[in-house]
Amino acid sequence: MKQKVPTVVAGTDVRQLGDALPIENALVGNLKEATRDLIDAIKSMATKDRIEKIAKPRFEESKKFTDRLREGREAAAKKTWDNKPIEWDRLAKEIEGVADKDAIFVEEFGSQRGKCLDHLNLGYGAKTQIGRTTGECLGWGLPASIGVKLAKPDHQVWALQGDGGMLFNQTEALWPMRRHEVPIITVIFNNRSYNETRNRMWSRGKNQREKKLDMISHLGNPDVNFAKIAEAYDIKGEVVGDPNGIAPALKRAIQATRDGKPYLLDVLVAQAGQGANLNWYPKVSVAEMRTRKV
Repeated sequence: MKQKVPTVVAGTDVRQLGDALPIENALVGNLKEATRDLIDAIKSMATKDRIEKIAKPRFEESKKFTDRLREGREAAAKKTWDNKPIEWDRLAKEIEGVADKDAIFVEEFGSQRGKCLDHLNLGYGAKTQIGRTTGECLGWGLPASIGVKLAKPDHQVWALQGDGGMLFNQTEALWPMRRHEVPIITVIFNNRSYNETRNRMWSRGKNQREKKLDMISHLGNPDVNFAKIAEAYDIKGEVVGDPNGIAPALKRAIQATRDGKPYLLDVLVAQAGQGANLNWYPKVSVAEMRTRKV
């Protein structure tokens, strides 16, 4: 920042207020109520013209900064546009290009969240993001997307999932989705790994990092085919492994929901971060533990 700007942090968890950076004030309370109170306080301190005069140069500076960020993301996405496995950036940009202007995205991502959400036009008067939960839990996204579609039946709803989150007992949500004709587009960013847990453990676990071992995060062997799982629930789906196959697959998914049916895309995307693509895991075989072949 070019100038000293007072920092105020608001929230309901007093343990996290001011734990990341120095602050001038902490507000303990509901964020919506705190925001309304702050707006009212500012309006009481100056006229509308005065507020607009103060805000204009700040807005222009902020816009320039945001535009530079977007240009950087565009350049980064172009460099890996045709990569296989598919890069998150390309899949996200392809989704952004075909999603309705008022679409709702229910997302359940971890450390790779920015590689998707940064390419989506989210905000007032644009698309809406719901998730991830406050506790950063896994296993709620697909059922939550059904609830969102019930609440907003006239909006296009996308369930954006990782493969790890889907393995948290979410596939049963496909049953009510099919039975009750809930037209949702489910896109699984399938990198056959828990990127977030691997990065955390390698950052803190010196032995794992040095020996290049991934104790719990590799999700291959078996390589889960979520499209076949969807088929078991009588929901059409497909696996997408070629980046040039994204656009036609999205077109089919959108048409299915226009026809009142759910659709699932299992997209094979790249792993990222420390230990990506090692695919090692500790071998444990219950079959080998047996003393009798029963």
